[in-house]
Amino acid sequence: DRYVFVDARKVVTTDEEGEAIDWDVSVEKWEKLYASEVTACRAEYRAEERCGIRVHVVVTGYVASTASGVPTTLGRDGSDYTAAIFGRLLQSGTDACSTVNIWTDVD
Repeated sequence: DRYVFVDARKVVTTDEEGEAIDWDVSVEKWEKLYASEVTACRAEYRAEERCGIRVHVVVTGYVASTASGVPTTLGRDGSDYTAAIFGRLLQSGTDACSTVNIWTDVD
């Protein structure tokens, strides 16, 4: 298996106030990133003649960028919100996401 780090600020885009997700822009950014980084990982493993390699994406939480590229936070529970955002972004991809699991370390 291969793991790819993704900085959510490169994908998740909000309005200028940092309050609403711009889904069209976020989807476009995700598709470009997926095509370049994740596909490159798969190509590398195919070149080594290894079959069945899965690519796992590790994403930062709690952060995004405004439409003009200014980093912003997603507020309280922003990490969980980031997971839900990426769940939605992944629904239309070739590696469709059907569930999002949130793990916490509370008693």
